[in-house]
Amino acid sequence: MKTIACTPLAAIGATRQLMITSMDGSTTVGTAKDGGELAADFSAGAFVLADNDGQLIVGPIQIEAAHALAMKVADGNPRAITEPQANLILATAVIALSHMWPRGSENGRAT
Repeated sequence: MKTIACTPLAAIGATRQLMITSMDGSTTVGTAKDGGELAADFSAGAFVLADNDGQLIVGPIQIEAAHALAMKVADGNPRAITEPQANLILATAVIALSHMWPRGSENGRAT
C-alpha cells in the first residue's frame, strides 16, 4: 500500500491520531467483485484516523462522503447502519470537524 501524505491534527487517546491529507491521491480500500483491488480517490483535506505508527485505521474520508453516510444512517438505511466501519467513519468526521469549527472562549468571544 502506498503511503498517504498527511499532516497530524490531534492525538486520539494514547494510541491513535487524527490526520488530514496533504495532497490528492488514491488508496486501496478493499477487494472488488472481480477479485482485483478496490481503490478510492481522495482530495487534499480528507480526514484520516491512524495509529501512532501511521498505519491507516479508517479513511481518507472526504467530508461529502461522511455527510452522505450520515444522511443514510439518519434515514434508517439498513445497509448504511450495518456498514462495518460506519461508527469509525462518522466518529472520525465529527472529531475532525470539531477541530476545524470555531470555538468560543469562556467570555463568549471566539478564539
